[in-house]
Parts: sequence; C-alpha cells; structure tokens
Amino acid sequence: MDSGKTIPQHTPRNDTMSNSFASRNDNPSLSSMTLNQLRYFVAVADLLHFGRAASELNMSQPALSQQIVSLEKTLGVALFVRNNRRVSLTGAGAALLGRARRALAESERGAYEARRVAAGSPNQLRIGYFAPNGLVILPRAMQRLASVSTETAIIPVEGYTPFLIDRLRAGLLDAVIARGPVVAEGLRSEVLRRERLVAVLPANHPLARRR
Repeated sequence: MDSGKTIPQHTPRNDTMSNSFASRNDNPSLSSMTLNQLRYFVAVADLLHFGRAASELNMSQPALSQQIVSLEKTLGVALFVRNNRRVSLTGAGAALLGRARRALAESERGAYEARRVAAGSPNQLRIGYFAPNGLVILPRAMQRLASVSTETAIIPVEGYTPFLIDRLRAGLLDAVIARGPVVAEGLRSEVLRRERLVAVLPANHPLARRR
C-alpha cells in the first residue's frame, strides 16, 4: 500500500461560493441553519454511518442524530435514507452536499486568512496527514525543511482522507499525506513510501499452515 503526498495542480479561487450558498435563502427560517450543522451533515454524508461520523466529530451518536434531524426540519426535507442496514443520501441530500462543502471551506479559509494577517505570520506550509502514516513521514519532512529554511513554518492538520482532500482542493491545505492511491481531478500525487501488510493468525488456525 502506498503512502503519498497529494498536491493541488491548480486550485481556482472562487470568492463567491459562500455568498451563492447564503444568497438563495428565500426562507427566513433557514437563518437558523448553522455551520456546525453543515459540518455534521458532511461528516455523515462522507462516511454514510452515524456511529463512525460521531466518532470522527468527537460527539455522541444520539447528539449527532439530533443535529441532523434539526437540520432536516429547518430545511423541510429528508437528507438521508436510514434503515437498519445502511445509510444513504436522498436526492435533496446530494444536492446540498456540494454547497455545504463550499460553505464550510470558505468559512475556514476566511478565518485562517484573518488570523494569519492579524498575527503577521511568516510563510506557512499547511500539511494534512492521516495517522499513522503521517506520523512517520511528517516529522522527517519537518526536520528536513527546518535544516534548509528558518522562514517557513509547517502547520500539521490531522484528519481522515476525504476531509483533508476537501480542504486541499479548497486551498485550505498545501499538501496532504495519505494512503494511496488518491485519484482526483486537479490533484497530483507522488509516492513517498511503500508498506508491507501481513496477515496475523493464531498458530493453530487452519489457514496458518498455508503459505
């Protein structure tokens, strides 16, 4: 399995993304929709599993479900089809997903730029990583960069791969260290290291005799 660094070949800036999301608010009740609710929605939409999404968000599953229900009530539509076996997006949910991603990316980019300008920060290299691979590669990269440049600070950002790729494409990250392959339009990946995977079985397991 490959661990690679993914960098954007070209990330077009669109400073009207969040405006287009907010400007079509014809219903006053939509003003109660929050960025946190959109963040919760995107997490569930990415993983299609409430339990795993709640774990990624560091919150309880009932609390996450309640927030999604509240968002659905605000919008007046069902965003997910739920049953005992699987979770899937409805047509309305799929339509919201792209705009929700853009709204979140724009809000984060605005906050980041405001903090950077206010602090008079030096040049920064924002690298996303998915543990544990990133924890092996990133420290070496930081040491190497420190040896050749004292004017660039590495800002590590941990997250799961879809989350990091979204932020890379939105211009919120400069590069991502992830398990490959990562194939996405407008991105280029480079293999940094290869890993050997092994299967571990009890010694008395029937399959343990096979090679």
